[in-house]
Amino acid sequence: ACFAAALAGIHLALKDKIAKNQLNAIDEQIPVLIPGADGTKTELDKQLTAQLGMEVRTGINTQGKLVGWVLRASGAGFADKIEIPIGLDAETTKITGIYILEQKETPCLGDKIKTDWNYQYKNQPTDKKLVVVKGMSSEQKKIKDDKIDAISGATISSDAVTSIVNDAVTKAKPALL
Repeated sequence: ACFAAALAGIHLALKDKIAKNQLNAIDEQIPVLIPGADGTKTELDKQLTAQLGMEVRTGINTQGKLVGWVLRASGAGFADKIEIPIGLDAETTKITGIYILEQKETPCLGDKIKTDWNYQYKNQPTDKKLVVVKGMSSEQKKIKDDKIDAISGATISSDAVTSIVNDAVTKAKPALL
């Protein structure tokens, strides 16, 4: 009981610091998630955040022009919650990148979602749902369409990331247009 109380106290004491560190991690990824965005000029859009129930950041370039959006989405993975900032272009026609902010997937299997595996989401269209495919050939991997190659041995984690991305894009796209 004492140990549980101590853990709860530590969590409460560090909760704000953890949240701030996560926001800093997202801000550092803005130029990667939205090419052409000036990370320091990216702002939380409070109206869209409240409307969609997920954090929405507006990506602006140095001239003040909208160049894209970042959606902070989350969902269930194999082991625990996965949190993903998702970059979209200004017209919401394509995904410009994703970043795995938080995950607790199985080490050396599902945690590969944090590696360069997630490059597959870049430049994917938003007009149709992405689909995870097991064992894609090298020829299939060259084609940029709605297919995501599953991580071998971690299909559930691959499906989870893809589902989170699909759900967030489907929910946010109408509000961002």
